[in-house]
Amino acid sequence: MSPVTHQPVVGLSLPRSLLLPGIESEVGDRVDATLPVESSEWIDTLAQPINDRAYRVFGSGQDWISCAESAPRCHSAIAAVGMADSSTLQQHPLFADLSAEQLTRLTQTSRSRHYPAGQAVLLEHDWSDGYYLITAGVAKVAIASSGGAEVIVGLLGAGELFGELRALGFESRTADVTALTPLQVIHLQSTPLAQALQVEPQLGLRLAQGLARRLLETNRRFVYRSEDATARIVEALDCLAQKAALPQLTSAWQPVPAINVSILGSLAGMARETASRELSALEKRGLLDRMSDPWQLSVQTLIRYGLRAAVNP
Repeated sequence: MSPVTHQPVVGLSLPRSLLLPGIESEVGDRVDATLPVESSEWIDTLAQPINDRAYRVFGSGQDWISCAESAPRCHSAIAAVGMADSSTLQQHPLFADLSAEQLTRLTQTSRSRHYPAGQAVLLEHDWSDGYYLITAGVAKVAIASSGGAEVIVGLLGAGELFGELRALGFESRTADVTALTPLQVIHLQSTPLAQALQVEPQLGLRLAQGLARRLLETNRRFVYRSEDATARIVEALDCLAQKAALPQLTSAWQPVPAINVSILGSLAGMARETASRELSALEKRGLLDRMSDPWQLSVQTLIRYGLRAAVNP
């Protein structure tokens, strides 16, 4: 009985729990597999069906075979990976000036992926390849302090890239990126982007502009760290609202995704207890509604703390 020949699925992420070394398949294959210790919990792979119950999986220079029991879950993971729509990339300012040939090279191995809230997309110091374009949702960017505590350094929303430093020569990831809300992304390979940067100066300029905007946002957030606790929690709520870009039903209220108070506190640079106390105080003053989904924050509060411009009647 010979293996079923199918085109490998490119750009798949699978949990390591599905990839077991040295498992014999029903067709007698045996895979030499030593899991690299530096790999993240989720591994970028290629996957090829062997039969209805098993997949041969290739990733990070190593081969695995999924056991029969995990194959249905493996199959579900493969089914969840879709081809990316090239028109989405073409409409993005970063790629707007690329030729059809350059765009094809960028998108031919791209894949659309969905991550539930709380799932890690990238891990700091990981060696995985590729970069990501967010098409929906919000992700948090965090690094570990010397004591091991998580420090949130920024948020990312629809239209923003992450992992693009890989194309600029950075060998390992510089931060953790985790889905803060349900997250939809397009995963692209780094090599075509690096090649395009060599011949398209405008692409490099726009990439630098995106990194500069992110730096300015980080600078603003650190300026607010010197403000009182209320100003910091309001700024954190505003940052979350801006990245989520939820439809505003009325000009008086700004929708904000409902998230864990601990995460919001970390974003504002304060303890969970302090964040909880500040949120409760805003609610008592009628400036925040956490009973609705999404939360609703008074626009007047944003104006008061310099986060929105006052509108003359």
